[in-house]
Formats: sequence, structure tokens, C-alpha cells
Amino acid sequence: MYRSYVDKDIMSRCYRIALFNEETSEAITFEIKTSKVEESQQLPTTNIPYRNNGLLLALANALKEVGVMPGGDQEQELKATKHHLEDMRKIAMHELDSLRRV
Repeated sequence: MYRSYVDKDIMSRCYRIALFNEETSEAITFEIKTSKVEESQQLPTTNIPYRNNGLLLALANALKEVGVMPGGDQEQELKATKHHLEDMRKIAMHELDSLRRV
């Protein structure tokens, strides 16, 4: 199982992401390179073996955590909405109980 760890390095203005396979004690790293691409040239790619689906999930979780990948903010909004609805339900039930006592 892969785990992701992420923090923001303010000095170098980058995110530091660590991906770690707990079963094999292996750390996974990526190097990001930029390349000038000519019009007819094939785009450079990063190859990730199919067996590393857990790695992709860990990377996606790290990206969500820092707000880079869509879904992180939406999940937070959904949690906030759920808490708000729970609070409103408690208030409504309290008001209903108050009316019944009268």
C-alpha cells in the first residue's frame, strides 16, 4: 500500500511530495523536466507500470491535499455542508421539542 506525504517548501517555492510503499519500504520519486518540443516531435512521457495503480492513487491524494487536483476543495465543501445540515437538523428538532412542550 502506498502512502503520500506532502508539504509546502516556501523557500524553494515548491511542494515536496513523498510516495512510500509500506509493504516493500520503497520510496518513489519523480523528476520533472521541461523540454522544447518541435511540431512534429513526439511528446516526452513518464512511464508508470500498470502494477502501480496504488502509486497513482497516492499521488492523486497528495495533489488533492495541496489543492492542486480537483476534488479536494469539493470534498471539504461537502463536509462543511454535511456539518451545517446536522446543525440545522439539531436546531429544528430542538424547536420542535419546544413547541410540543407548550
